[in-house]
Amino acid sequence: MLGFDLISLPLVRPTLPRRASFWGACGPIGSHEMKHEPCLICPHVVSVQRPVRVLIHHHDGTWQAACGERDHAVDCGDFAILALSLVFERQADVRGLDQLPVEHIAQWSDGRWEVMPFDEGAA
Repeated sequence: MLGFDLISLPLVRPTLPRRASFWGACGPIGSHEMKHEPCLICPHVVSVQRPVRVLIHHHDGTWQAACGERDHAVDCGDFAILALSLVFERQADVRGLDQLPVEHIAQWSDGRWEVMPFDEGAA
């Protein structure tokens, strides 16, 4: 049983399954703002098919978490918007990235996270 109701989360996409085991029981993490910060999350991560392997903090302050594979809808229409704190709660190896600077990307490579500037125009 989930420790929260997915429908009560901010900005939940209506097509998201109500019982997504990915999110587990959620407790407090980080700042109050982090708990409610929206994050665009790939469907493979939401459905627990794959872990987060790319985390982006965009120039406008929004976040994106993806599995790093290229088999998504071109317009990212299959992504869900959920609370960013849930990404950090679910996957231990991304917890240290909660302070990722704006306009930066973190990519999993060779068993560790590599953080670098992210150029929106080049992406």
